[in-house]
Amino acid sequence: MIAYSLIEVNHLHRELSVPITAKFRVYDSLEKTLDYARMLERAGAQILTVHGRTRDQKGQLTGLADWDKIRAVKSAVKVPVLANGNILTYKDVKRCLEYTGVEGIMSAEGNLYNPAVFEPLNRDMANQYRAQLPVELLDMLNTIDVRYTDHQHNRAAYYPITQLSFQYLSIVRSLKTQTALSAVKAHLFKMWKPVFNANVHLDLRDDLSRISGVLASDDREKWKEAVGKFEDLTKVLAERLQQDYRDGKLDMDSMTVLDEDHDTSRIPYSHAQSYLRPLPASDTNGAVISTLSKRDLGELQKEDLALDGGADATSAAKRSKMDGEEISTNGNATTTTATTKVLQPTVLQVQQRFTAVYPTDL
Repeated sequence: MIAYSLIEVNHLHRELSVPITAKFRVYDSLEKTLDYARMLERAGAQILTVHGRTRDQKGQLTGLADWDKIRAVKSAVKVPVLANGNILTYKDVKRCLEYTGVEGIMSAEGNLYNPAVFEPLNRDMANQYRAQLPVELLDMLNTIDVRYTDHQHNRAAYYPITQLSFQYLSIVRSLKTQTALSAVKAHLFKMWKPVFNANVHLDLRDDLSRISGVLASDDREKWKEAVGKFEDLTKVLAERLQQDYRDGKLDMDSMTVLDEDHDTSRIPYSHAQSYLRPLPASDTNGAVISTLSKRDLGELQKEDLALDGGADATSAAKRSKMDGEEISTNGNATTTTATTKVLQPTVLQVQQRFTAVYPTDL
């Protein structure tokens, strides 16, 4: 597999007139990671992007990316290097650049959960880009933005989930090419994750997963109708979050943009924010024991299916039935026991985990 990928890179490097870039995950072994980076460089890759996680660090095993290995790769090659992993807020960009010495940052999950994660760093460029958008789309975006309160536009950092969702759906509507509804659904699931993570309005997650696709790709009207369902559901979410604020469940207005000085530990579930799945525990033999209840594991699997455009969500009755059970896996044996529900980590908790490993004061 390694030889095949290197042959591909070299072939593209020789046959194309444009620069070739390559992205790879680190290995458990630092030596193997550096060897592979150097081989990619020799094969012709002119920019390397290093994802600081191994191939096994996916799903519930995602964990933290290894910035030390990324820094080592940067020192081992001559081509520019981009870092990928552990970017939860815009403040992490500077920390990663300083710690690893790389030329740039790539973000996938963090950017999907919070599409505005980079805005505080690129505000002028974002404003210039927005001013050049087609008039029809710009009018739609302006109509959305006036509904929300932005006290310090030049310092905006954390946006309401519904504001970003409406903006995204407006972009989808404006495109000539029909965006796959499975992709629309996946994007909304990511942005709405803080709400579902707070265990509120879970019926909307089920409703979101049930919005069906369009059988005929050229049926523009049916596609528009489906996009309209996403918009209607976003309106329902906006109304419910406002009610949560009026009822005192949210201590901040769900229609107000938060600025750069806002306390990271107090980002409400009404606002877009990055997310990292909790790591499972291990027994004394190294076998993985999930710290999530059976219900939560089912919810994660269901969400993964929905993100891939899969089956509808499990009914509320089934979710209720699965409450209070924990699943442990050791080899082929699986058992369930009563347990207390484990909450997903907040952005602050995750930041504290890798701040302990990669200190801010460099």
